[in-house]
Amino acid sequence: MPPMILIVDDLLENIQLLTCILHREGYRISFATSGVGLPEIAGDLRPDLILLDIEMPGIKGYEVCRRLKRGKETREIPVIFISAHWRMPEDVVKGFKVGASDYITRPFSRAELLARLRNNLALKFRTGELRNACDELERRVRERTAELERINLRLALENKERIRTEQELRRHQMKLRSLTAELTLMEERDRREIASDIHDSVVQSLAMIKIDLGRLKRSVKNADHVAAIDGIIRNTREIIKETRELSYELSSPILDELGLAAAVKHHIEDIAERHGLTIDFHCTADIKILDDPTQIHLFRSIRELLFNVVKHAHAAHVDICITRNGDRITVVVEDDGVGFDAAENRFSAEGGGFGLFSIRERLCHLGGEFVITASPGSGTRVVLSAPVKSESVFSCRV
Repeated sequence: MPPMILIVDDLLENIQLLTCILHREGYRISFATSGVGLPEIAGDLRPDLILLDIEMPGIKGYEVCRRLKRGKETREIPVIFISAHWRMPEDVVKGFKVGASDYITRPFSRAELLARLRNNLALKFRTGELRNACDELERRVRERTAELERINLRLALENKERIRTEQELRRHQMKLRSLTAELTLMEERDRREIASDIHDSVVQSLAMIKIDLGRLKRSVKNADHVAAIDGIIRNTREIIKETRELSYELSSPILDELGLAAAVKHHIEDIAERHGLTIDFHCTADIKILDDPTQIHLFRSIRELLFNVVKHAHAAHVDICITRNGDRITVVVEDDGVGFDAAENRFSAEGGGFGLFSIRERLCHLGGEFVITASPGSGTRVVLSAPVKSESVFSCRV
């Protein structure tokens, strides 16, 4: 709709003149002959601009403008003063102080009136558009802020749940490692008992059979019978040897009696002889004071690594070194075999890495470290480290 102009003047001829000019320009016109009650009238009409006379009976235009600018519904309406007095600088300043947007002195030219009117209306409309844009921007900022707060709340809840899940996972992981270590120790105790039973019962019984066969041989005169007995004695001797080897494989008596270094040395001599490997063994540490769990886990780990070398590495030479630095024992097993991609396969069950996984879990329970350095065609280097004395709770770094 065309802008509405509210004309306020106590003289009807002034109102008629302004109405005539503004109608021709297409403006909508409303008028009042007094400033009394004008803020209420303007609040109801919501004009786009007010042309306000200064000298009116009852209440001056300055006071009317001041009241308009104090009202919430009318403060944004532009007010142009129209005065019959010659415009003096102090009059203009006073008009701007009470909130007027412009000042016109009678007699005025039609072109000047319309130009000032258009400028003030344009400024009012642009101000309104800017305010609407600011309101819209504030609304969007509020909505976005509320959305971000909801997102932050959701992320906080998700992060809390993630932390709880990680803590639960760590607890289960620690429990799994503890169970794995306990299972290894229980298995080792069972192996010892079985190996002891085999040695004390089966081997001893076979030894007595061999002795009895020897006695029987001395009492037999038939050459064929003597030859048969000799064959039985040889077979019995082989069975005793194999049974002792089986007993050793189940549980090394050297580990219990002489310690880790002696058990490793005896084991690698057997591996080297059976598989044609060259194995260099160096032990510069005093490891006689190792606690039983650490000694068992390190020996089982070295056996597992040597088994991997024989089965997968196709190596010609293996170097094993045991050292001690303070309260930690370090074992290095290095071969010149075909190597593998450690990043992809070191703990992959599909890639045959379950043994490595088991070694890592046992060492983690002891508070140890497990480091693999390997690449295809460049051999493999494994470093095991464990404290001399284990505790009930450990941290692990892999």
